[in-house]
Amino acid sequence: MPSQLKLHQLRAFVEVARQGSIRAASRLSGLSQPALTKAIQELEQVLGAKLFVRRQQGVVLTDVGDNFFRHASLVLEELRVAQEDIQQRLGLAGGQVNIGVGGSVARTIMPQVITQFHREYPLVKVRIVEGQLVSMIPELRQGELDFTINTYDQSHLDQELSFEKMMQRDYKVVVRRGHPMEKARSLEALQQCDWTMPTPKGSYYRLLHDLFAERGMAPKIVVSCETFMACTSLVAQSDFVSILSVDVINDAVLGQQLVALDLDEPLPKATFYLIQRKETALTPMSAYMAQLFRRYCQ
Repeated sequence: MPSQLKLHQLRAFVEVARQGSIRAASRLSGLSQPALTKAIQELEQVLGAKLFVRRQQGVVLTDVGDNFFRHASLVLEELRVAQEDIQQRLGLAGGQVNIGVGGSVARTIMPQVITQFHREYPLVKVRIVEGQLVSMIPELRQGELDFTINTYDQSHLDQELSFEKMMQRDYKVVVRRGHPMEKARSLEALQQCDWTMPTPKGSYYRLLHDLFAERGMAPKIVVSCETFMACTSLVAQSDFVSILSVDVINDAVLGQQLVALDLDEPLPKATFYLIQRKETALTPMSAYMAQLFRRYCQ
């Protein structure tokens, strides 16, 4: 059966699955709707299973289709990486590098890395995704991200991802300038404040969550901000309290609006890792990008 599968069928299937409709997939791929429909029907015939359920607003993956999508999209990404690897080894430095970065990395180290990389390889396209590791797991699994530079808290992900320690950074409790608790010296004094922090899933913020629990504390995290800019903007323009990297606090622009509290209890350092799927080789361009991050993280 596998020998009967054809690349154009996989590409048609993955595109329709991602777009949620044949019409949208046709518009983006440049293929006609009849061509996409035929390719998917041929694929379903080869597999002996229904991959989509047609709905009024488009199509939805069946359970079998959803499982096959994970495999199919990974196959296509691996082929793309293999093609780019050959081209880059032949000296034709094109292709694309896809990376993920945590919020503080995006604000500090990332611009330096990307500037140098682009200066040396202007023909290579770069895609950057910002966020916590947990939000990037699907793309890492599917090969849509080459790697991410992020914090990490031990979990079941040890079995499928590799972790290379890159650097440690200090984090501090922050408030806006002029905040009523600007002179606070303990976490306990901030207990009744409204806090905003990312969801504590598999990151440095999970470590903080456990630390608070050990000390019998439960800050009122009434707003969860999943992006760096949302969190920083909220703290700078309100009475919310948060915890951010000292790199962000020392930023020439953002630092003017924020104050790092001088608390008696120091917070644990955040450890950043280069994280990628196990047993997956990076293309020469992705490997060089990773090397630049190693250099700037020192």
